[in-house]
Amino acid sequence: MKVHKVTLIITDHDDVGAKDVSDLIEMQNYPNHCISPIVSKIETKEVDWSEDHPLNMKGWEVFFDLMFSPPKCKICGAENPALLGVDGDYMCYKCWRKELRSEL
Repeated sequence: MKVHKVTLIITDHDDVGAKDVSDLIEMQNYPNHCISPIVSKIETKEVDWSEDHPLNMKGWEVFFDLMFSPPKCKICGAENPALLGVDGDYMCYKCWRKELRSEL
């Protein structure tokens, strides 16, 4: 037996919702139970959809990756910084302290 991790991108035009999308995927009747999908993680982002939205264009993968990537510190690049700095730029505590000291 093999285990496959599959990432699906589902555009929810009818506002079904993340929970119901998960349920629909998991509750399908596959012949002979040949596969048993389990939705282990689901993330949702709200977008204002239009025909010229980046997700509806060639190269959408880059935009998708940016939408769901963790925030990074604007100075050192550390992922998931704890603080939100000026103008929506994320900063980790270490860089924030350095910047604060340099301003004194």
